[in-house]
Amino acid sequence: MTRVLILEPCPRTCRSIARVLTDSGMECVIVLTSGDALERLARGEADLLIMDVDLFRTETNLCLEELRQRGLEIPVLLLSGGHPRDSERDACAMACRWADALLIKPFESDDLLSTVRSILSTAPGSAHLQVTA
Repeated sequence: MTRVLILEPCPRTCRSIARVLTDSGMECVIVLTSGDALERLARGEADLLIMDVDLFRTETNLCLEELRQRGLEIPVLLLSGGHPRDSERDACAMACRWADALLIKPFESDDLLSTVRSILSTAPGSAHLQVTA
């Protein structure tokens, strides 16, 4: 079973993501801090990290940098609120550097699921950035 770690500040969004992925046969764990996420990833407790960009911009960068410095080749899906244009550009730049895909909120359940499946079907380190708006 695919294990997905979700780090997203909005409880409603967390529940929605978890419901969609759980309904498609994945196991989801919601974490509240990037430290918790890094600990679980270091223990091999997830196959994919889904992480919000906007609220934790600095923390997100540091977490993803630490993830890569530790040599953890976990696929990453970044979520962005898609508001102001500069924020969207920053999210794209961050995603290009650290992530496998960027999904702009609001998104449809089908978009989430197809993006997750696409990331998981690609070998670590060989994914091309996929942006879904």
